[in-house]
Amino acid sequence: MTVELTRQVAQDIVAGDLEPGSRLKITGLGAKYGTSAIPLREALARLANQGLVVFEDKKGFSVAPVSRADLIDLTEIRIAVECLTLTRSIERGDVEWETHVLSAAHRLARLPTYADEAKRHLSTEWEAAHTRFHHCLVSACESSRLLGLRDLYDDQSRRYRYLMGLLAREPRIVDGEHQDLVDAVLGRDVAKACELVSEHFQKTTDMILSSKVGTLL
Repeated sequence: MTVELTRQVAQDIVAGDLEPGSRLKITGLGAKYGTSAIPLREALARLANQGLVVFEDKKGFSVAPVSRADLIDLTEIRIAVECLTLTRSIERGDVEWETHVLSAAHRLARLPTYADEAKRHLSTEWEAAHTRFHHCLVSACESSRLLGLRDLYDDQSRRYRYLMGLLAREPRIVDGEHQDLVDAVLGRDVAKACELVSEHFQKTTDMILSSKVGTLL
């Protein structure tokens, strides 16, 4: 129960349904998720360890805030970890891994990015496929510790991507970037793949910082 509850609360934080900096009152959340205080506190404690929730004595739990400084720092560290996992994955990946990468890329390319083009609400189906695609790229790195760290930073980054989808001046078109990344990875070109994924992540961050989102951080 706690695992599923943790996932539900995390998704609502990432999607912005629980706003950055907002207090997480146990009673209100218990009614929202149909659960009692004990599993809810356990879930929030887990999310605090993941950096999505903050706990303060006498104040309780709140959604972790977002800021320009946090996004810049997060992007720098995320790129470093992603390149390490990607390098190991390219060096160790087999034919089955290549098949998973191609399948994930094909599915992602076939899905619309936005559930509502006018409002630019990111499609939850596209977001799930996007997460799976990037995870497939690094899935052959053969280190559960590295993958766990990498997934942690990816979850934190998704909060900013949702904000950009809602408030950016123009949509982020990434199909070409994804295909270039697939070509480099399957071509076993480590240097090119790391260069491309670094640019891919950095471009999203730069767009967020220069958009309406950036003025609010």
